[in-house]
Order: sequence, then structure tokens, then C-alpha cells
Amino acid sequence: MSDSKALDPEAARAARSHFASRAIIYALLALFSAVYLVPLLVVVLNTFRDNVEVGRNGLIAFPRSFTLEAWPKAWGSYCLNGRCEGMSANFWNSVYMTIPATAISTMLGALNGYILSKWK
Repeated sequence: MSDSKALDPEAARAARSHFASRAIIYALLALFSAVYLVPLLVVVLNTFRDNVEVGRNGLIAFPRSFTLEAWPKAWGSYCLNGRCEGMSANFWNSVYMTIPATAISTMLGALNGYILSKWK
């Protein structure tokens, strides 16, 4: 059986138009995601550089050498808001807040969904 789209020039034109519009949509989505993710990439790549390299090459540059010495310092001894206990305390405070908030929100949402599904 032959394909009817191949014989119909209007269907072929519509298929090309559909492909072109999809290509434009995906190109715009890729551009917007790159614009959104580039600052995150810059921050993450700067965590692998030391201060001398950041000062010499600027903030927006690829690391010439990878080092992890900033990670333990930031976790355990970095001074933040006048206290030098690192970010570990802030991380655990966030965990203590988000886990109960997520559990309570999920339970209330499930309860609400159950009640609304039974409501006529």
C-alpha cells in the first residue's frame, strides 16, 4: 500500500511546516535553558578553582586545575554571619525544615484529594 502523504502536496507542505515550527520551538527551549543554566555552571566550576586562579583569570573561565580544598572548608569552617561553623549547620536546619514540611504537605494533599474524590 502506498503512502497517501507522499502523493498529497498539501500534506507534505503541512508536514514540513510542522517540522519547522517544532525545530524553532526546540531551538528556543535550548537557548532559554542554556541562559538559565550558564550561571549555575559558572558557580559550580568556580568551586573547583582556588582564589588565586579566580583573581588571575576572572570569574567566567574554565578551571585550569581542579581542586576540592574549598569544599571541606565551606562545609566545616567557613565564616558566615559572624559565626565560623561552616555551612553544615545551615544545611541541617534546611533538612529539619523541609522534611516535615514535605510530609505534612503530602499528607494534607492526599487527604484533600481523597475527600474531594468522594464528594459528589
